[in-house]
Amino acid sequence: MSDKKNVEPRLKTAVHKMIGVFVALTIFFLVIITVFGYFIFKKYSENLPDYEQLKNYSPMITTRIYSADGSLLNEFSKEKRIFVPIKNIPQNLINAFLAAEDSNFYNHSGIDVLAIFRTSVNNLFSMMRGDSGMGGASTITQQVVKNFLLTRERTLQRKIKEAILAFRISQVFPKDQILELYLNQIYLGSGAYGVVAASQVYFDKSVDELNLEEMALLATLPKAPSKLDPRKNITKAKERRNWVIQRMVDENFISEEEGLQAMDKPISLRPKKADEITRASFFSDSVKKELSELYGSDSVFENGIVVRTTLDPKLQDIAITAFEKGIEEYDIKHGYRGALGKIDSSGNWQEVLQKFDTKKIYKETWQKSVVLSLSKDSATVGLENGEIGVIEFASLKWAKKFINVDRVGLAPKKISEVLNVGDVVLTEKSNKEGIFNLKQIPEVNGGFVAIEPYTGRVVAMTGGYVDMPNQFNRATQAMRQPGSTMKTFGYIAALENGMTPATIIMDEEISLNQGSGLPPYQPSNYSSEFYGPTTLRSGLEQSRNVTTVRMADQVGLDKVVEVVKRFGVNDDPKKIYSLVLGSTETTVMRLATAYAMMVNGGKKITPALIEKIQDRDGHTIFRRDTRECKKCSFENLEEFVDKEIAQDLPMPYLNDDKEQVTDPATAYQITSMLQGVVDRGTAMRARSIGKILGGKTGTTNNSFDSWFVGFSADLVVAVYIGFDNPRTLGSEETGASVAMPVFINFMKDALKDKPSTPFRIPSSVKFVKIDRITGRYPTPATSKERIFFEAFKNDDEILEADEEENFEDKTNNENSSQPDDSNKDRDDNLNVIDRKIQENDPKGIY
Repeated sequence: MSDKKNVEPRLKTAVHKMIGVFVALTIFFLVIITVFGYFIFKKYSENLPDYEQLKNYSPMITTRIYSADGSLLNEFSKEKRIFVPIKNIPQNLINAFLAAEDSNFYNHSGIDVLAIFRTSVNNLFSMMRGDSGMGGASTITQQVVKNFLLTRERTLQRKIKEAILAFRISQVFPKDQILELYLNQIYLGSGAYGVVAASQVYFDKSVDELNLEEMALLATLPKAPSKLDPRKNITKAKERRNWVIQRMVDENFISEEEGLQAMDKPISLRPKKADEITRASFFSDSVKKELSELYGSDSVFENGIVVRTTLDPKLQDIAITAFEKGIEEYDIKHGYRGALGKIDSSGNWQEVLQKFDTKKIYKETWQKSVVLSLSKDSATVGLENGEIGVIEFASLKWAKKFINVDRVGLAPKKISEVLNVGDVVLTEKSNKEGIFNLKQIPEVNGGFVAIEPYTGRVVAMTGGYVDMPNQFNRATQAMRQPGSTMKTFGYIAALENGMTPATIIMDEEISLNQGSGLPPYQPSNYSSEFYGPTTLRSGLEQSRNVTTVRMADQVGLDKVVEVVKRFGVNDDPKKIYSLVLGSTETTVMRLATAYAMMVNGGKKITPALIEKIQDRDGHTIFRRDTRECKKCSFENLEEFVDKEIAQDLPMPYLNDDKEQVTDPATAYQITSMLQGVVDRGTAMRARSIGKILGGKTGTTNNSFDSWFVGFSADLVVAVYIGFDNPRTLGSEETGASVAMPVFINFMKDALKDKPSTPFRIPSSVKFVKIDRITGRYPTPATSKERIFFEAFKNDDEILEADEEENFEDKTNNENSSQPDDSNKDRDDNLNVIDRKIQENDPKGIY
C-alpha cells in the first residue's frame, strides 16, 4: 500500500518532468526556428527587387492600327497585351481565376499557409503513388512577384524571396490592385498576355462579351498554357475547364445549375476569319515604318499607341482584287511555265511534299500539290494537308505552253500536255466540292496607290501581288521609269510659260544638240510619221513624242526640271530631252501624289497614311490635319441651343493654307487635257467606266514597265506593273494593255454608287469655242467635229483663223494611225474604236 502511495508521486513527478522537458525542447526549437527564420529572412531580404515599382505599372502593351472606319487593321507588339482596369473586368471572370488559382486570395497576407500544408500532403501522397505531377501552392500575389520581380528559376532560395516579397506587397498594395496586375500580366498561351488579349485570340471577343464557360476556359490556362491549349488538346482543356467551373460552384461564385449548364457546353473557339481581315500588309508595314521614325521602334512595339489610319477597307479590298486580277490575266496570257518540280508520288508523298521548297511566296489560299494520276478528263492530286482532289481538264484551257514572252503554244488538247504524274504544282480550291484549280505564281509584279487629291489621304495601297508582311513595297520603294506619264509635267511647264492647250507645235523632224561628246537627240513618233501642226492638247492626248520634245525645247529644259522637282516626282532629275518622255525614275506613290496636285487645283499635298495617333492614356499626340477649325466650338453653347433659325448660327470653316505648286488655271488646263486622253486618246478604253475621268498611260522602252495614272474629281489612282529584275513585258504590251485594266476594274467598283462629278473649274479659266485642229477661232466653214470648247486662262489670247493657212486634219484620220509614242504608249484596240470627236460642252459653267 505504501509502495503504491510512493509510486504515484514519483510518476507524477516524472510526467511533470517530461512535460517540462517537452515544453523546454519546444521552446528551444521554436527559438532556434525563430532565430534561424530571422537570419534566413534577414539574409534573403537583402538586395530584393524594389516592389514599389509596381505602383507605376506600365506594361508592354500592343500598338493597334485601325482603318478609317474604325476596324482593326493590324497589331504590333513584343507581348500581345491590352491593359484593362480591374473595374472593367467582369466579376465572373475574376471569380473564375480566383477559384482556379487562389480562392483564399482576399483573406491571406500574400502566403496561404493552409494551402501550402494541404499541397505538401497531397504531393507526398502523389510521390508515394508514383505520380509525376506535383501541385503548387503559389498564391496570386506570389505569381505577381514571380512574373514582375524575380526570375522563373525553380529553387528554394527563389521561393523564399517570393514569399517575403508577397507578404510585403500584401501589406502595401490593395488586393484589387494586385489582382489587376495579375490579370493583365499573366501569360495565357498563343502569344496572349492578359485576359483581354486572350479573349480576342481564342474567341474574338472583348472580355465583357464572354460567357461563363469561356471565362472558365481562360482561367485554366495559367497552369499550363501549352498543354491546355484548346486548339491543340481540346479534351484536356475541357476537363480542366469543367474542373474550374466546379470550383466556382464549390466557392459559391455560381449556382450548381449554372455550373452544370456550363459544363455541358462544348468548347467553341472563334479566331478571326480571313475574310474579316483587310488585306493591307504593305500599308501596315509602311505605317509601322513611319511610327518607328516618329517614336522609335521600341515605342511602337511596347508602348501601346493607338493609330487611326487613312485606309478605306472597302476601297482596299477592291484594289487588291483588281490588282491581283490584272497580274493574273497578264500571267495567264503569256502561258504556263510548267510544274515547280517533281517528286516520287508512289511512296510517302505527303511528307516529301511538305518538305518541298517552292522558293517563292504564294497566296495563303493556295496549296502545294502533287499529281498522283491522270485520266482523260482530269488529274488526281494530293495536297500537302493530305487531302485528295481533282483538277478538271476543262479548267486548263489557259495553260498554253510558254515559249517566250511573245509566244505561247497552242491550247492543250489533252491533260498530259499540261500535267504529269509526280508534278509538284500549286492549286486552289474551287467552288465545287473536291475540285481544285491549277495556279501559277506570276513572275510579274507591281504597285498600286489610291489617294484623295484634296487631303493626301492614301485610301488604298498594295506593293505587290502577294499580301504578306515585311516585303519590298513596290508602291513606295521601287524606283522605275514612268514612261509617258512624265510628259504631263512638260506640258505643265508649257502652260505656266505662256502656252495654251491650243498652242500649235510643229510635229516634224528635229535634231537637238545634247552637248559635247554626245550624239544629237532625234526623237521619233511610234508610227515613224510626223503630224505637222499639232495643238498641245492633241500632243498629250495622242502621246506624241516629237510634239512633246519640241515643246520642251521651246519652253526650256530648266523649266521642265523645275516643275518635275516642284511636284515631287524626282528630287534631282537630269536636264536631258528624254526627261519629258520618262527617262527619270520615280515611285508609284510620288507619281500618284503629283497627279493629285493637278486635280486639286495646284495645291501641295503630302501623302498621308496616318490620320491620328493617341498614346496609351488616350491623349492625342499626332494629328494629320493641324488646321484650326474656327467657329467650331462656342464659349457659351447655351445661347445657341434654343435658336430656331439655323442661319443665326456661325458657319464653321477650315482655312486652306496649302502651298500652291502651280496656279489653279494651269492645274485645271492640264486636268482637262488629261480628261481628253480618256475621251479621245490613248486611254479611251477607260470610258467604259461611265464616269468623268482623266488619266495618262505610260510604257517604257522595250515595254519594260507599264503605267497608268488616272483620276476622278475626288480620287487619284496610280498603277505600275513590271518585273523586279527589269525585262520586257512583251513587244505588244503597253500601259494601256497591262496597267490600265487594273485602273478600270478598280474604278468601276469604287465609283459604282457615286455620281459622275465634273472637275472643279476655277474662276480664272474661261471656255472658248475653237477649231480643235488649228487652235484658233472657228470659221463658218469649220466642220462641227472640229469645234471644241477649250480651257483658256482669262488673259490668254486666242488667234483669229487664218484662211490662208492649211492645217491637214491628220488627227481626224487617226483610224489609219495610232497614238504615238516611241515608248509604245498605245492601245491595241484603238483601230476598232469609234474616234469621232464630240463637242465637249463643259458642264456647270454656264
